[in-house]
Amino acid sequence: MNKKIIILGLLAVSLTISIAIGFSYALWTQTEKQGTPNVVQSGCFEISIINQENVINLSNQYPISDDKGKEQTPYTFTIKNTCSIYASYAVNLEKLTGSDMEGQYVKVMLDNNESKLYSEYKPEATPTDGASEAKTLTTGGLNPQGSITYELRLWIDYSGTNDTVGGRTFESRIVISASAAEQTGVDYIESLLATHSDTMKNDDPNKNVRYIGSTPDNYVTFNGEIWRIIGEFDNMWECPEDTEETKITTENYTTKCNQTKLLKIIRDEALSTFSWDSTDSNVNYGFGINEWSTSAIQKALNEAYYNSQLGTCYGNYRLSTKTCDFTESTKNPTKGLDATARNQVARVMWNTGTVDGTTKTHSNTNTKDMYTAERSDNNGKSLCTSGTYC
Repeated sequence: MNKKIIILGLLAVSLTISIAIGFSYALWTQTEKQGTPNVVQSGCFEISIINQENVINLSNQYPISDDKGKEQTPYTFTIKNTCSIYASYAVNLEKLTGSDMEGQYVKVMLDNNESKLYSEYKPEATPTDGASEAKTLTTGGLNPQGSITYELRLWIDYSGTNDTVGGRTFESRIVISASAAEQTGVDYIESLLATHSDTMKNDDPNKNVRYIGSTPDNYVTFNGEIWRIIGEFDNMWECPEDTEETKITTENYTTKCNQTKLLKIIRDEALSTFSWDSTDSNVNYGFGINEWSTSAIQKALNEAYYNSQLGTCYGNYRLSTKTCDFTESTKNPTKGLDATARNQVARVMWNTGTVDGTTKTHSNTNTKDMYTAERSDNNGKSLCTSGTYC
C-alpha cells in the first residue's frame, strides 16, 4: 500500500536567551497599577493610560451579543520600557471590592483576540488593595525603549438575565506588574519582527510570529543538533502530565492547562523515512488516514524517540516494519532527545483538524483554508472511509 512520508522533528519548546545585566534587579523591580493620574510612572518603567477614567465600570448596561461587544469603544493603555535593559510584564484585570456581578457574566476582549469570560481566566496574580480578585490577561516583555499598546473591551455576556445581572455592577481596573528579567526565546523572536519584515510575518488570524522565505536566519542548537525555528505561537495550551485525577481531555484542557506562548522548532535534517500510519490498504485508496492521534509515527516519536530508545516503525509500503534506533549513541544520526532536551519540550494541546476529504484534498487547499481546517472539528477518523480522500 502507499504510505505518506513525513519529515520528522517538530516540537514546541521554551528556550531562554540570557542577557548580561550589570546591576541588581532589586533596584527597580516593582508593581505599578492604574491610578487617578493619567500617567503613572516610577523608576524607569512607564504606563500611560489613554482613556480619561481610571475605573472600568459596567453599570447601567445590559447583556449584548459578542458581535455587539466587539464594536464597543475600547479602553486603551500603553506600556513603555524606559529602562536600559529588557523587562517582562503582566497585564492583570482586577475586580474591585464591592462589585456584585459574577465574572461568569462578564466578557473580556484584549485587542482582537478571542473574547473570554472573566471567570475563565486563571487567578495567577495577587489582588492589590481595594480588589477582591485578579486575573492575568496576558504577559510579555519589552526591550529598552520598547512600547506596546493594548485595547480592552468589556461587556455583559448575552447569557445574563435579570436575576443574575439585573441591578448589579462589575467594577475593575488594569494593573501592570513589571520587573527586570531574562529574555525568553519567545520575547526575542517577537522583538525581531519590526526589523525583519522580509523574513518574518505575523499576519495569520492569531498574530503568531513566524519565519518566511527560503533562507531565513532561524537556526538554533537543540539536543546537540541544528534545528530551525518555525515561529512563536501564541495561545498554546501547556499541560501537566496526566494522572488518574487530572487526565487531560479535549473537554477539560482549558481548565487543566495554562495558556502560554511557545516556540515551535523543526529538525534541520530528516531523521529518516517512515510511514505515517498502518491502516488497511482499502481505506483512503491506500494512502492512510490523516489522523495524528492514531498514527503509527506519533507513537514512535512520543515513546521511542522522546525517551532515546529502540522502537518499531513502519517502513514505506505493505505495512512493513523496521527497527528505529533512537538511542543516545554519539555516532547515531537519528538519536532521540537527551535529558536536557526533554526538559525543554512542552506538553501542549495541538490543533490537528484536517480538511473535509469529501470536498477537498490537501493538494487543492490553500494556506488560509488549511489554517482554518486545523482548528476545525474535522478529523481523519470520522471523515476517512473506504472510497473517500482524507
